[in-house]
Amino acid sequence: MKNFLLVAVAAMLVISCTKDNVSTLEVENQNLTVDVTAKSSLDFTNIYAGVFGHNTNPELHGKVLINITNAEATISLTNGTEMRFIAVASDKVLEFIGDGGTFTFDVSNLDSPLATKVFIGSETEAYIVTRRGTRGAIPMVTTGTYIDGADATFFGNWDMIGDGNDADFFGSNGQLIAQVIVSHVVGVGSPFSDLTMETPAGQCTGGETAFLWDPLATGDLTTFANNQTSVFKGPATTWGVERRTDLGGPGTYVDDICVNIITSGFWSWNGRAGTILADN
Repeated sequence: MKNFLLVAVAAMLVISCTKDNVSTLEVENQNLTVDVTAKSSLDFTNIYAGVFGHNTNPELHGKVLINITNAEATISLTNGTEMRFIAVASDKVLEFIGDGGTFTFDVSNLDSPLATKVFIGSETEAYIVTRRGTRGAIPMVTTGTYIDGADATFFGNWDMIGDGNDADFFGSNGQLIAQVIVSHVVGVGSPFSDLTMETPAGQCTGGETAFLWDPLATGDLTTFANNQTSVFKGPATTWGVERRTDLGGPGTYVDDICVNIITSGFWSWNGRAGTILADN
């Protein structure tokens, strides 16, 4: 996994924007008064990974990677489009601009960065949620979607971010799930978030808590997150996603005892119920 992460960071270092309004922008990050000195070759504390989404446009959805040392960022949409950004830094705030739009990234608190004014591919504001890397790894990120089984107008994004701590779950390349981020098509400006995961019941995890795992180190993540409870808005939401790339290949879901292959994850909230599909 560490080799994979080094490749990811190296890719960030060679980002260059090709649009005229970006290529002539001189990055001035001398005023970024935060400690961005790498402590070792495996120090990713200046890298932030997370998700990008929009409440009314499902095409504006993907993963975010931000390097505050080099004032560079990439948004990789789930449809395969990649957007690249560079930033001008002022004190502890980076103003990113790219051929896809702009956003502001405030690292006044390095462990709780705040992305605002996210206008990318739309005239209405989107959102970015990230977590800081650690001395050993960049947080894993899996994007997904949900929909009401009886009402196709009730849908949104269902994403998860790992804690950035490389761990051993049935083998290496795993991280505990630190955060689940859910947005809804009704147009609420900010997504809902849960920072507390339950230990899934059943024989699949052997008592481990919810986690992401990349068994083949390919970036196609397995998700262990069954029998979860989250309070996003109003009544509690029960949900589960057991996406197993190691039990039948990409896109395979199983129940909480890993016996029956099913078609998706599940959720229920306030009399509604539906499915969750993970993109990777």
